[in-house]
Amino acid sequence: MDRGNPCGQHTVLVVDDDELVLATLTDLVQREGHLAMAAPGGKQALELVGQGGVPCLALVDLLMPGMSGIELCRALRSDARTQDTTVIIVSAKIGPADVAAGEAAGASDYIKKPFDVDEARLRVRVHLRLHELALEQRRIRRVNEEALRRSEERYRQLFQSSRDAIMTLAPPDWRFTAGNRAALEMFGARDEAAFVALAPWALSPAEQPDGRGSPEKAREMIELALREGSHFFDWTHRRSSGECFAARVLLTRMAIGEEVFLQATVRDLTDPKRPDRR
Repeated sequence: MDRGNPCGQHTVLVVDDDELVLATLTDLVQREGHLAMAAPGGKQALELVGQGGVPCLALVDLLMPGMSGIELCRALRSDARTQDTTVIIVSAKIGPADVAAGEAAGASDYIKKPFDVDEARLRVRVHLRLHELALEQRRIRRVNEEALRRSEERYRQLFQSSRDAIMTLAPPDWRFTAGNRAALEMFGARDEAAFVALAPWALSPAEQPDGRGSPEKAREMIELALREGSHFFDWTHRRSSGECFAARVLLTRMAIGEEVFLQATVRDLTDPKRPDRR
C-alpha cells in the first residue's frame, strides 16, 4: 500500500538477477515517486552509471552471476560519481560473515529475502531521507564556510584600513600573528613578517611607569581581556628606534569559527594629529 512519498524525487539503482524481485523492487521505487534504474547484473548496473545515471541509493542482490553484490558495492565505492551512494544488500543469505563483508565493502543495510514490500518500502524511505539530511548538512556547511570567508574578508578590510594600529595575538604564547599598516608605521617595523616575529613585551620598555615589569603586566592585561571579553588601559610602548611613547590600548577577545584570539587596538597619545592626545 502506497502511503505517500515524504522525499523529493531521487534516482535509485535496482540490481537483481531474479526477474520477479527486480520487477517488484523497481515497481516499489517508482510508486514512491522516484526514478528507478533497473539492471539484471553488476556489469549492466555499472554501464547504466557510465551512461550518466548517478543513483543516491542502490538495492543490490548479493549473489549474482558474473559480479557479486559485494563486488558491485566495491565498484560503486571506488567511483567518484557513486562513492556517496547508499547501498542496501538484498539477499536470502545474510549471515554474520555476509554482513561483515557487506559492511567492509561499504553497504549500509540489508533486506532479507523473501521480504515484505511494506518493510522494504520503509527501508527505502529511511535511507533516502538520510541521504537528504546529509545533502542538507553539506549545503549548510558550504553556506557557513562562505559566510565565514566573507566575514574574514570584511574583517581584513577593516583591519587594514583602520587609522588605529591594530594587531592580533594568538594563544598559547600570545605572540603577534598580524599587524595592519598603521601598526607597522607606529612601531617602525619594516614589514608584517618582522612585526609578528616580536613578542608584545618586546615593543615595551623593561618596566611600566608604575614600576612593574612589562612582560608580567602584559600577561595580566591579556588574562583580564580573556576573562572579561575586553580590557581598556594606558600603556607605555617603545618603537623599534628605542623611542618610548604613551599609548591607550584596547584588548578585545574575538573568535572566527572555533579560533579564539585577541585583537589589540593601540592609539598613540603623543601623536599631534590625534584629538585625544594628552
